[in-house]
Amino acid sequence: MATTPLVFVDIDGVLNALPFLEGRDGTDWSQLIDHRAVARLNTLIDRSSAKVVISSSWRCHMPIVHIESLLRAQGFLGEILGATPRRTPNRGAEIQAWIDAAEEEPEALVILDDLDEAGSMAAVKAAGKARLEGKDYVMQDGDVVEFRSGLTSGGKK
Repeated sequence: MATTPLVFVDIDGVLNALPFLEGRDGTDWSQLIDHRAVARLNTLIDRSSAKVVISSSWRCHMPIVHIESLLRAQGFLGEILGATPRRTPNRGAEIQAWIDAAEEEPEALVILDDLDEAGSMAAVKAAGKARLEGKDYVMQDGDVVEFRSGLTSGGKK
C-alpha cells in the first residue's frame, strides 16, 4: 500500500545558493535559508500533498525540531516526517536507508539536492549522465533533472 508522496530536502545549495549567501556571516542559521526557495518548496508540497524528509547535513549539527523552526521562520508550511539516517557520506544511500526502513513504500518521491554525489555538473556531463531534452520530454522513473530558472531567451538575467 502506498503512502503520501515524499520530498527529500537538502538545504545548502537548494534552500540557499551562493549569491544568496554573499555578505552573510553564518552565525544566524535562520538567515542561511532563502525564503524564496522555501516558497518554491511550499508550492511543490501544496501541489503534490507531499511530506518532507530532511536529508541535509544540517541534521548532523542540530535536532530536526530546530531545523523545522528555522524553516518555519522563513515561511515553510509543510510537514516534516523526520530525517535520513547518518550512516555514510553518501546521501543517496542514506535516503535509500530511510525508504527501506519506512513502514510503507512512498507513493512517489523527489530528491531536492545539489550535486554532492557527482561533485559538479561538469562531472555529470563527463560521465555521460547528462543530456538536454525538449519541453515535450516525458519524465522517466529515475530521471535526475536540472531546472534552470531566471534566464531570458538570451541567457542573461
